[in-house]
Amino acid sequence: MAEPNDAEDSVLAGDDNPPSQPPGRARARHRRTLSTQTRVRMAVYLTFLLVAALAALEAWNGVAMNERAHREAALQQRVTEARVEAYELAQRATVVLTQPAQRDAALAQLSRSVGHAAASMPVIEQMLGRELTDTDVRKRFDAWKLVHERLRERLSGFVGPGIPGEPQAVESALRHLMADAEAAATSADGLADTLAAMHKRSTGRAEMIVWVQVGLLVMVLLLLALLVIEPMVRSVDRRVTSARTLAGPLRRLALVPEVTSSLVLITDRHDRIRWSNAAFTQIVGWRYDEIRHGLPAEVLRHPEADPASLRELREAVAHALPLRQQSLHRRKDGMDLWLDLEVKPLRDPAGKTRGFIYMATDITARVAEQARTRLQWLALPVGVLVHAADGVITDSNREAERLLGCTREDLVGRRLPDAGWRFVRGDMTLCPPGDLPAERTLRDRVPLQGEVLGLRQPDGGLRWLLVNSQLQIGMGGAVAEVLVSLADVTGRFEANRVRPVAVA
Repeated sequence: MAEPNDAEDSVLAGDDNPPSQPPGRARARHRRTLSTQTRVRMAVYLTFLLVAALAALEAWNGVAMNERAHREAALQQRVTEARVEAYELAQRATVVLTQPAQRDAALAQLSRSVGHAAASMPVIEQMLGRELTDTDVRKRFDAWKLVHERLRERLSGFVGPGIPGEPQAVESALRHLMADAEAAATSADGLADTLAAMHKRSTGRAEMIVWVQVGLLVMVLLLLALLVIEPMVRSVDRRVTSARTLAGPLRRLALVPEVTSSLVLITDRHDRIRWSNAAFTQIVGWRYDEIRHGLPAEVLRHPEADPASLRELREAVAHALPLRQQSLHRRKDGMDLWLDLEVKPLRDPAGKTRGFIYMATDITARVAEQARTRLQWLALPVGVLVHAADGVITDSNREAERLLGCTREDLVGRRLPDAGWRFVRGDMTLCPPGDLPAERTLRDRVPLQGEVLGLRQPDGGLRWLLVNSQLQIGMGGAVAEVLVSLADVTGRFEANRVRPVAVA
């Protein structure tokens, strides 16, 4: 039985094209497969790139939103602090105006608060930055800045010597002071509300961007499903259906090398044996594990094999050409083995040689029978010449060579009229070359029986021959060959002659 091969070395691994598929169709299918694989690969890469770009945009948008939220929260806090600060300034100014006993301490605190309020204004303006490009924000900020500066100017007058002493003046100063503080607080609230509305709008835009990104991602995934996943699923379904359809025939086809009586070897691209069937082991005697990785020409080589046959086999393998020959090999036990051997290269869809398949039939018995027949042919007491359809002699036996007085090499490959022999009829007239038995049989397609011809010998004598011819018809009614038999009847013919007739 055949042994399993290594999967990575199998010449048939990964070959999904049936051996009988035309090369052009196999190449077209291979190109379509590569084109599909390229489209799928490009679609997946583009999808990954788009998803990565959306993820990076989402991350950038998240960072920007986070920074904007922190900055807007800080602005809201500073504006709220400014609003509270306006009421604190009014409260400290009230203490200065209404409580003479605490005036000195209150004045010191008021001086510090006025200075702090003056210093915070540029900071808030700087923090607003890009928001000041908005018309509404700029308007609210300018209004708040104006009333805030008016409040600080009024409070600065209290720090100096201009503090009123009369009750009516104090009351008037307090009334104006509270009005300015209320105006500053109101302006601060307006600015805070405007910033809050602006923050809400920016948050809405950011959320809209997020939803747009989510929508794009969903669309990309849908396109991926429609353009990549769905075609792949359909392709897989088709392949599964095709595989199920071919499973039975392929299983039956796989049984052929095992159950056939022919010897089968499969080799890799280096002509190393990768598989053998049971018939090979049964007929040759070598198990697969004994010849694995070996060269068929070396495993089966016979020391007396024809060098020309070995050379043809090597050239066929070297150039990846098909070959058929009948050649002598040997079994494991050293016995002769004649094989009708056929070698064919195995190619992938691109036309590259992937290995070879050796198929052979044991013809040892037939060759032995032919050898025995040949011996009998050579030992016949009657001479026999075999003529091809064009009259050329293709074979002869020893008796024919003796009767004609030449060797086999003098006969084979020549027509009898061209060989220089001279024949005469029974009446001693010269027989023209076109009237020789083989020529007449080929021309008239009629066999001859009992024809007597005399062959002129080198010493001038005659050897009388009884000649018969037989026509053999081949395929389609065409003449295959003519067999001519020769028997020496010189003694009997001379005895029956009445008198000799001179031959010109």
